[in-house]
Amino acid sequence: MGAILLVNARICTLRGTGEPRRGEALGDLDVIEQGWVHIQGEAIEELGDGMPPEGLEVDMVIDLD
Repeated sequence: MGAILLVNARICTLRGTGEPRRGEALGDLDVIEQGWVHIQGEAIEELGDGMPPEGLEVDMVIDLD
């Protein structure tokens, strides 16, 4: 499978301080309302807010809007 780019994606993440989460903090999720996900094979290579960086080499772009 080649590289896929998802755009206009709503992404639920654990983005934050980087410290381990315990107890109620396990439910503290962050949502990226309009983001992108770069998938290579079966692995997520990177993701982010807004528009993806220029120059990503992908075989398919899927717009989730």
